[in-house]
Amino acid sequence: MLSIEQSKERIDISISEEATIYQVGEYAEQIMPMLHAAPPVHVDLGQVTSIDSSVTQLLMFLKQVRMGEGLATVMHNHSEEVVDVFGKLGVAKWFDDPILIQSKARN
Repeated sequence: MLSIEQSKERIDISISEEATIYQVGEYAEQIMPMLHAAPPVHVDLGQVTSIDSSVTQLLMFLKQVRMGEGLATVMHNHSEEVVDVFGKLGVAKWFDDPILIQSKARN
């Protein structure tokens, strides 16, 4: 599921649950209007349970187009699944966003 909250100061995109080829078309429709928007875009990846290369490419496209126009785009709160897939695809450094690994609470 993808949700977008927009204000004059920033655009918050939150992706939760599955982010795979089955959702990429719907996600692209929602994200495309944000490509040229002036406010910084913040993408929260903390609730992603599954991600594949198609959604990773969509996020790369979003960031690349916005960077080319001098617009800020930040991916943050990466879930373990996102960190794993970005690592396997070798794109974590490309995104150039800090990745903080949160340890699970122990009982």
